[in-house]
Amino acid sequence: SMNQLKPRPIMEGDTIICVAFEDVAKQVKVRDGMVVVVERVSDGGQKREWSVKQVELYEDRIEFHPRSSDPRFKPIIVERNPHADEGVQVEIIGLVRRVTNEFPL
Repeated sequence: SMNQLKPRPIMEGDTIICVAFEDVAKQVKVRDGMVVVVERVSDGGQKREWSVKQVELYEDRIEFHPRSSDPRFKPIIVERNPHADEGVQVEIIGLVRRVTNEFPL
């Protein structure tokens, strides 16, 4: 879902190298343009999804965007409303630091 990420897309077969966000959350402030791994949990914890997204910050919400040529991939939008509860938990679990790929032998 990140084949149009700039300046370097993340392509099928790539490996992303991350740091656990909980390990750096006190030192690193979430900001526009960060590439992160987001965990979305729903159905009382029965459904768990991890995806790579790019952060967009707004006053009233944070958006996690796919940078994809495929329109099926949609952003995850989290309102900054402490009273909103749609039964879905969204959390940044990884901060992407490197993307690699190897050529086959």
